[in-house]
Amino acid sequence: MTQGLTSHQIAQQLFVSEHTVGTHRRNALAKLGSRSLHHLLQFLDPVAS
Repeated sequence: MTQGLTSHQIAQQLFVSEHTVGTHRRNALAKLGSRSLHHLLQFLDPVAS
């Protein structure tokens, strides 16, 4: 995600479904207590933010 890949591209690289990518993304957001993808990306790559 920090590389600007879409869910489809991530799924293809990991040989999983787009649904699986979305599930992991939602779980990560829930653990951070956020609904914002921007917040998740800041957490994953604080130097770039």
